[in-house]
Amino acid sequence: MGYVAGVGEEDVRRIVDERARGGFRSLADLSSRCGAQRDALERLAWAGACDELAGGDRRRALWELGVSVPGASVPGGTQLALPLEVGEGPALREMTPWERLLADYGSTKVTLREHPMELMRPELPEDVRTSADLDRLRHGASVRVAGLVVARQRPATAKGVTFMLLEDEFGPINLIVPPPVYERCRLAVRAEPLVTAYGRLERRDGVTNVLVAEVGRLERPDLPLGEIRHIEPRRAWSTDEDTNNLRAVMPAAHSFGRRG
Repeated sequence: MGYVAGVGEEDVRRIVDERARGGFRSLADLSSRCGAQRDALERLAWAGACDELAGGDRRRALWELGVSVPGASVPGGTQLALPLEVGEGPALREMTPWERLLADYGSTKVTLREHPMELMRPELPEDVRTSADLDRLRHGASVRVAGLVVARQRPATAKGVTFMLLEDEFGPINLIVPPPVYERCRLAVRAEPLVTAYGRLERRDGVTNVLVAEVGRLERPDLPLGEIRHIEPRRAWSTDEDTNNLRAVMPAAHSFGRRG
């Protein structure tokens, strides 16, 4: 819960301490017992923390918390509210996988459900390879890949070469961006959260890289650009110390929860 944007440590501690006294039976029970601010509870619900108390429906969780009466912090503890159940609510449209993904990244910069590339893959050109495909291709093959940028490096000792680590729904992809490509595609290399890259596959010392000739923003006509830019993992910029292995600075697994 500490990863959820806008939720303070004190609110998290109140929820955890109250949960230790007994599990929450409903959202009204949660709201009345824990003494957390309503805004904090709603942010947790939007992040998916209350899914099990709302039948997996985040919109219903937000609606129920909006009409529940929260406990109030008073000197010496929490003044509990009556845990009045809200009854049947209005029929709310179920969130699409894309909307849920945006809520996850907007709340925690993490998703444990569908990877962004899994949702975008069906609309991508057939020549866009996955990280799993690269293991089956020959050294020197021309390839086009796409993914979520999880790390970037441009160390002073690399003579202007930029290293990027992408992630798709199957695993990581290493990109090597020469200085001329960096200058030509600077905006995409430096700022875009999802990119597509074209280049030549290289295998050296057991490591597979794509030596890039072109980097661009990954787009889908049916998705607003603002929504795509909303997706960005934690720690997208790495330190410059480790110039040998970008995977060493890759954020802890954040998009593979469904696959264990």
